[in-house]
Amino acid sequence: MIKRIVSLFLVALLVMSFLPLCVFADETWVELKTAADIEKLMKQESSLTANYKLMNDIDISGIASQAPIGNTTAKFAGIFDGQGHTIKGINITAADGNGTGFFGIIANATIKNLTVEGTINGAGQQRIGGLVGSLQPVENGTALIEHCTNKCNVTGKTRTGGILGIGILNVGEFAFSAVIKNCTNEGKITGEVDRIGGVAGSLSPTGAKNRTMVVTGCVNKGEVTGKQIVGGIVGNADTSQPNVVENCINYGYIHSDIAGSTGMIGGVIGRMCGWDVKGCTNNGKVELTVAATSSLVGGIVGRVDANCTVSDNLNNGEIVDVTGNGIGGIVGGDDKTGSGTVDNEFVCNNFNKGIVKAAGDATKTGTGIGEILGINTICAPVNNYYALPANATVHAGTTGTAYTEADFAKLNVNGVWKTASNPVLGKEETSVDTSEAVVTTDAPDTTNAPATTNAPVTTDGASEQNPQTGDCSVLLAIAAVSVIALGAVVVVKKQSVR
Repeated sequence: MIKRIVSLFLVALLVMSFLPLCVFADETWVELKTAADIEKLMKQESSLTANYKLMNDIDISGIASQAPIGNTTAKFAGIFDGQGHTIKGINITAADGNGTGFFGIIANATIKNLTVEGTINGAGQQRIGGLVGSLQPVENGTALIEHCTNKCNVTGKTRTGGILGIGILNVGEFAFSAVIKNCTNEGKITGEVDRIGGVAGSLSPTGAKNRTMVVTGCVNKGEVTGKQIVGGIVGNADTSQPNVVENCINYGYIHSDIAGSTGMIGGVIGRMCGWDVKGCTNNGKVELTVAATSSLVGGIVGRVDANCTVSDNLNNGEIVDVTGNGIGGIVGGDDKTGSGTVDNEFVCNNFNKGIVKAAGDATKTGTGIGEILGINTICAPVNNYYALPANATVHAGTTGTAYTEADFAKLNVNGVWKTASNPVLGKEETSVDTSEAVVTTDAPDTTNAPATTNAPVTTDGASEQNPQTGDCSVLLAIAAVSVIALGAVVVVKKQSVR
């Protein structure tokens, strides 16, 4: 009898070793199917640390008093998987400056595969985002925003962006990391003052070691405007540690038309300190349209401060500054901050194909204008290149090497820019498609929104399930039958021997 029991036990272990780990998973998900389900999250009647899956497109325009999901009392710290669906009809007005968006404040959260559509009104307030208002850290935590699209028109005073208003990671002295990956902004982003970005308004992961942020593979197609520190991807990127914006593309019209502006306008980043920007492309027009006390306008970055690297980027957009000072095809200018005799600002392996000029000046005259750098006091430019339009004149202060259009064609290998000296540069599309830019002040076009005709029935509301055990239930049944069958074989053989 003992031998039989041992035999059955060994057979069971053998079968279980072939089962996938999902059988033993205990991760549960809450399904979101109706506007009422979203309203419960907004009112914090549902847990803000649970894992949610959006099962279909949802229109929440019928919710009278919409509020951000997560606030100072309870931050969202779960997982929200949109599964490629859209939440539309968003109409949220900021009640304070702590964080306003579809999600207000998140910490140690994952938000992915989601599109949001509507209006976020943060007039007079800060930390405003189409998707997330504020990202705040927890000790040794991580935050991930990926494969999300903002189609909300967003208005804020400062620290305002399409995907994220502010990534403020200087709370406490502990490690934390955050990634914004493969996200797209299609909404119009309007800032009343500064730190305004197509993807993120302000990113400031300072205060401790091992605190990092990465923005990668993101795209802006929306018009972005503010008074100063305005960027197609990020408005202000400031840190004491290495962080990076990489492989991003801007198609939108980036501009400042507010009197009294001090500039710092960039096709990718408005102002950066301690960050690297690499492999990015600007295809949009970047412009300062009003007279300013000082200005720095660049195809990639408006102003670079200490410990920055601008490398392997490509500008195709027109760069215009009405003041005629501090205009660069790649960088508008640098600013020595007093941190030492060397600020470690490097501008290398970049290409500019855009027109650089003072507004209304066909000859592109003015001071501090260059095909690569506008004003350069301490930057170290190396291996930068530019191509001039027909009959154009190179500015006297231009650094870099001139290439003709024919030369650029030779350098373009499989859509990747290369030079003989080594760099692999930001990818450029074969032509600048201005139709990609969203410059209308009207609400975003919803004609291409995912259809809902095949959506699951939504009358049951939110339900909790374990998708893993659902997928593996058949395997469990097979395993059980196998154990019984094999056990029976063992018993039969034992009896036959007797």
